[in-house]
Amino acid sequence: ENFEYYDTGRGYRQSRDLVRDILETFFRGSGHIIPPEATVNRVYNRSATEEEKKEFHKTIVEQMERVIGHKPQVKDAGNGKFAIHY
Repeated sequence: ENFEYYDTGRGYRQSRDLVRDILETFFRGSGHIIPPEATVNRVYNRSATEEEKKEFHKTIVEQMERVIGHKPQVKDAGNGKFAIHY
């Protein structure tokens, strides 16, 4: 199920494109860095809060689980970035 999300600096994006990119990195045996300022809803004139980022992480993990039948893990990648791993 595709959803639209907002990535500060890049604008509105489609989750199906992110899912495709994540799958490509999984096939290579790697994790994928999640866009650091991505949110389910648009954030105006400020950075995304930790809660908004966690909501996005939860939503993309749920979508990935529906696609691959396995719940991927989101891990701290350092420097305020997070990565999703199979």
